[in-house]
Amino acid sequence: MHEVKLAQDPPPGRAPPEFTPPPSPSYRPGTAHPEIPKAPPPPTFNPIPQEVPSDPPPGSPRPNPWPDIPRPPLPSPPMPDIPIPKPDVPPPQHPDVVPPRPPSIDPPPITPPDIVPPPWFPPKITPPGGPFGGLVL
Repeated sequence: MHEVKLAQDPPPGRAPPEFTPPPSPSYRPGTAHPEIPKAPPPPTFNPIPQEVPSDPPPGSPRPNPWPDIPRPPLPSPPMPDIPIPKPDVPPPQHPDVVPPRPPSIDPPPITPPDIVPPPWFPPKITPPGGPFGGLVL
């Protein structure tokens, strides 16, 4: 039987020797890798200094911190000369004259078929003498 050797864990804080990359010939300690440029420094934020208004005396209205900015009115587009269609109005008629009825848009009514379905149960035939055979109870 062959012996199987188990890989031993490396000491804490160190990489296993098989994963340690060889040192680069252009590597100098304390400098960035030559193929990876250094990131530019982050921009500094310089806020625009603004005057902070002091609190108004009690009872007086507070000033509006957001004044209304006057804006020029929006130009209105020129209205094109579009003729407005007028509805077809029939000429006035005498009050006794009934105007013609417009054609019906409804579909014609559905008429039931003339076929009578057979009854569910055959008709009962009563024997002579009544249902009890002529016996009187």
